Amino acid sequence: MEENVAGLLCYVGGWVTGLIFFLIDKRPFVRFHAAQSIVVFGGLHIVYIILTTIFITGFWAGGLGSSLSAGCCSAP
Repeated sequence: MEENVAGLLCYVGGWVTGLIFFLIDKRPFVRFHAAQSIVVFGGLHIVYIILTTIFITGFWAGGLGSSLSAGCCSAP
């Protein structure tokens, strides 16, 4: 497989394909893009999990989640 195609495929499946290519391929160009994919998409995945946890906990507790939904959906 050519380097540029392997570099592109590192981003297709998010951090998972980045990890696969990082462990399998030894070319510096591919490993760079694999590492970049892991950092970017892994970081976004962590942020997604944190924000989801905050808002789900807020909706359950009636705190932040309910105040946000009441503020955007209620009439003035």
